[in-house]
Amino acid sequence: MKQFIFNNFAANLPDCYNKQPESNNFKILTMEQEAAMSLRRDIADTEEILDIDKATGKTLSLYGDMVGQARGLATEKQFLIMIRSKIMRNISGGDYNSILRAISATFGCKESDIFIQETSAPLTVEIVSLPLDVLNSVILSNKQTVELIKHLFPVCVTIKTVYFDGTFMFSDNEGEIDLSSGFGDSDNKDIGGYFGDFFSEENEIILPI
Repeated sequence: MKQFIFNNFAANLPDCYNKQPESNNFKILTMEQEAAMSLRRDIADTEEILDIDKATGKTLSLYGDMVGQARGLATEKQFLIMIRSKIMRNISGGDYNSILRAISATFGCKESDIFIQETSAPLTVEIVSLPLDVLNSVILSNKQTVELIKHLFPVCVTIKTVYFDGTFMFSDNEGEIDLSSGFGDSDNKDIGGYFGDFFSEENEIILPI
């Protein structure tokens, strides 16, 4: 059986038909071909829109409306994180594993990169490990990040401190080079590690906003 030629509909006609570019057959089938290609593109775009991670602009705003998350002045990446946080807030349980999954799904990092431990104070925890590179990629401040994480915990739980893991480190061996962990390059911002950071409500300055 002859295989259908999708890039030239007229070529699929029997040889008794005129298939030359100037023929009406060719022109009509070319219009049909363009319409079919446009429909396939629309279907592909629709399927892509269903993936929230690929949604942008008005489509992303519609996702925000669905979960009750306003955009404000957030960028596309920041707004996506906010929507993910709202979704996970609605479906997550209050146990340790559920919170790990919620933080992982919100910020797009591995559960193994996150470590939470209880403190001596009742209903108080500290996040001992959280990858800073994920937050750098969406340009969230420490305070914005902590506010998002707070909403993933049960209302009665307080987050005392959060430690953001950096990647900068010195080599154990002379001459060893690691482009993702060593000193940076002023001509290439992708080279070099970065310092970690620390957040604590105890040293947080309250601004009159």
